[in-house]
Amino acid sequence: AIDYLNEYIETANHPLQVFEWGSGASSIWLAKRVHSLITIEHDITWANRIRPFLTPQNNVDYRLIEPQASQQDQDYLSQQMTGVSFKNYV
Repeated sequence: AIDYLNEYIETANHPLQVFEWGSGASSIWLAKRVHSLITIEHDITWANRIRPFLTPQNNVDYRLIEPQASQQDQDYLSQQMTGVSFKNYV
């Protein structure tokens, strides 16, 4: 996948704008290669670990959108985190 993305990025004939849900090593890698990157993260602990690596990049829009306590938004309830909705995150 990295080889494919690298080739795609290197041969693109326009500035690349990337959007991703969930930050991590891919965010750091992408930020160094694309025109702009928007990353949406839900986990504050993880965001605090990753943000320092992305702060030096002036092309990153890093957004922390934590889940909200809810039982109402059936379409956005987590299967792994009980009692929270990811509606705002989505």
